[in-house]
Amino acid sequence: DNLSIICTMNTSDQTIFSLDKAFQRRFNKSFKTAQNSINEYFKDDNIKIEKKEDISWKSFLLNLNEFIVNHAEVEDVDNATIGAFFVKPKDKDKVKVILEEDIKYTVMYYLWYDLFSGYRRDTLKEELDKLDKLDKLDNEFENVNTFEQFVGKYNKFITIFTQK
Repeated sequence: DNLSIICTMNTSDQTIFSLDKAFQRRFNKSFKTAQNSINEYFKDDNIKIEKKEDISWKSFLLNLNEFIVNHAEVEDVDNATIGAFFVKPKDKDKVKVILEEDIKYTVMYYLWYDLFSGYRRDTLKEELDKLDKLDKLDNEFENVNTFEQFVGKYNKFITIFTQK
């Protein structure tokens, strides 16, 4: 009763699988989905995306997670979705924002190298092109073959997940 340890653990990380199981056996735990964490943490919805002040980070994340749930080919989609603390907001001019570089090199990196790696990358590109409602004739993601090219589509990527 004297000690509390509060932590998060991603059960899909295979490098700590046995440690994860040991913690699960020895400690009380609660399960919180990415959706729960987003709704609890972003109650006032005041965190914006850098240089895109009209775009809410909360709505972007909710739309991106819907995409992940519908298209990621993984066994445990709960561990694939992005929670509230995946990227930490920064204070910029007295406003909390998610930096462009954090979206590119954390969120987009995760999608490209982890969630949609290998043969699943074609699914990512095809589904992003389907969601691109603003430019139906141009399949911008179809010819993306490198992470650098994917990050080069940052503005389109942001637009896709905020046009709902």
